[in-house]
Amino acid sequence: MDPSAWINGRTLQDAVRVRGTPHRFGKIDPTSRVALDLSQDSYLLGIERTHGYTFLFGDDTLVTIHDFDLTGTEARFAPEEVLELGNMKFTRNALDSAAAEFAAKPAGNDPDRFATLDEAISLGSVMQSTAPATTSGCMTCNA
Repeated sequence: MDPSAWINGRTLQDAVRVRGTPHRFGKIDPTSRVALDLSQDSYLLGIERTHGYTFLFGDDTLVTIHDFDLTGTEARFAPEEVLELGNMKFTRNALDSAAAEFAAKPAGNDPDRFATLDEAISLGSVMQSTAPATTSGCMTCNA
């Protein structure tokens, strides 16, 4: 078991339900953090899917099973890209997985959620593109 790989109990419950596969976890508490064995749990985590389930690794970086090289005797963390937003770190695969999950799941009675998300993203790009550029090319620095 990799002591630095953890999944949220609610996410694990969803994976077990959707995958319909036997698992080694017994009764899963949705509020717990469950340790993972990346080699043993790779199918449950969605290795053959386009977007795997997200889980935490190392210093609480949000990842998917696709961020690991599983060809050796031990799983090796090998992400293509690690992003940071405030104090949150996540891989591009985790971001893509979350976006796909957001698009796939209905959100109750909020039919405008995509418009709201689009406006927030557009507002962010407008704010970035209208910020005055400095001689250093940094839009947020006073250089």
